[in-house]
Amino acid sequence: MTSESANAGTFETVDGWVTRIRSEMLSTIGSIIKVGHTLVECKESVDHGQFGLVLGEVNLKPRAAQMFMAVARHPVLINADNVTYLPSGDYRSLYELSRLEPPELDAAIAEGRVRSDMTRADVRAVVARRAQRGLSGTTRPKLLPASLNPL
Repeated sequence: MTSESANAGTFETVDGWVTRIRSEMLSTIGSIIKVGHTLVECKESVDHGQFGLVLGEVNLKPRAAQMFMAVARHPVLINADNVTYLPSGDYRSLYELSRLEPPELDAAIAEGRVRSDMTRADVRAVVARRAQRGLSGTTRPKLLPASLNPL
């Protein structure tokens, strides 16, 4: 019995499993972006002071909400053509990438410095290299405008 025949089901081959897993990974990135868009919409819709209550009800810390929203606002991260190159399943890694200006992130993807197999440490190294080259001056996270502050 081969390992492929031992895994009987819809995805009987290694290629089938790879396709399925990649699809699930892409849906995770899509979900992170959808959560970010939903948070932005909520923030813009609720009365002053209510956003924090919503976050509490969904057990989401304000800083995490800011990260989701930053990902959802970044034009390179939400571009469907780029999804297969992005680290999957980790909103913090995507947030770190959101700290790069769009042309910087486009270049990093094109040059293969941003890949789907990256760890958060790999992502931080890419962002840190940008600061070392003097492109943005700091590696501190961008702060959201006061109008987006959940508190």
